Amino acid sequence: MPRSLLLLVGSARPGAYINTIAHTVSKLEVNHIVMVNILDAPLGESNDFENLVNESLWKAINELANGMYGNKQISKEMQGLYGSIRDIYTYRHIERINYHFLREDISRLRKVYGAEAIVDITSLPKRVAIDVLAACLAEDMSRVMLFELKKQGGYLYHELSTSDYEYILLPDWAPLLSNIEVFSARRNRQKFISIVVTVFISLFIVVLNQLGLPGWGGWLMTALLICLNVVGALFPLVEAFGGISFHLAFGRRS
Repeated sequence: MPRSLLLLVGSARPGAYINTIAHTVSKLEVNHIVMVNILDAPLGESNDFENLVNESLWKAINELANGMYGNKQISKEMQGLYGSIRDIYTYRHIERINYHFLREDISRLRKVYGAEAIVDITSLPKRVAIDVLAACLAEDMSRVMLFELKKQGGYLYHELSTSDYEYILLPDWAPLLSNIEVFSARRNRQKFISIVVTVFISLFIVVLNQLGLPGWGGWLMTALLICLNVVGALFPLVEAFGGISFHLAFGRRS
């Protein structure tokens, strides 16, 4: 069944995208390419999205479709594949999503391109990839994929054999699931520390209150204690064990 490929852009190097596009077009019936720019994401490197999509990646695809790359001739069979890729890429779409509103924007992409669309996160750093995967699974987009190059070096698809790479369905990939567990545990540990600190401060306030403050002092201490426990203890508990992020819930788009 023909489907869309959503390529999330996290690197300025065309090679990672070319390999993914070539594999999905030849093996997974992809007939539509969507280049996705993640706004406000901690990508760790400068990334000129427009230049990559419209210049460097297009130039590389065009050279491959013409049968030459790096002064090396490409076989007729692979040249035909790259020619098909050029035709598909010519009619590419551009999407933008916000890192702070991933689930909302992934939901929008699902409505436009369908739940069977492939979401490729090969070029993303681990932290961003995990967050994108979580948002996709929450919105029932389970085809989140990663092109893992086993052969050392900057090889392109026509230079690879089937044993040189693996295209991985991430929801079933054990190493990433392990990373998600570690990442979640670290975040919950930080919330636990916040709760412990809040409890100690609360005890200190209770002691001061018991010393007897004149006038409205006691009421002010009580109000301060309630606010402190709600912000410092209740919110982290709900986030840690209820899966609700108050930062995202109350955030606003700029």
